[in-house]
Amino acid sequence: MKKNNAIILLTMILLSFIGLTSCKNLPSASKNEKDLRSKIEKVSENKVELIQFEKMNALEENVFGVKYYTISYKGKIKYKEDGFLRITIGEDINILKIFKDKYKPNWLTVFHNIKQDEEKKIFGKMIYTKTENGWEVFNGDISITEYK
Repeated sequence: MKKNNAIILLTMILLSFIGLTSCKNLPSASKNEKDLRSKIEKVSENKVELIQFEKMNALEENVFGVKYYTISYKGKIKYKEDGFLRITIGEDINILKIFKDKYKPNWLTVFHNIKQDEEKKIFGKMIYTKTENGWEVFNGDISITEYK
């Protein structure tokens, strides 16, 4: 009887350990930072640099059998050259694309002047989805906390 109880207890401990270790394969803060840095470099054509990153919160979800992991973050970016951010009312603000001219596609467009080495506080979220090859970035956004 004691032998059976010991086997059951050992099995429960082992299953608990497996369950705990499987939870630890979520994307780390360093992976989040690396993925955000990569997105910023790609979209900005290396004209914007991520200089600070802090993971604020995270949420793991399962929607119709698809696993998602959403992280929220804050940080700071630095612009590497002068230019303008082109902001069109009703569209997402693309804070990573620097324009050299003030081409105005419509009356809803305004511009924000950017100087080289100017820093902006940012916040946003990144959504990962679980695939056969691990967690991959599914979607994300970046916003500036203030305009001066």
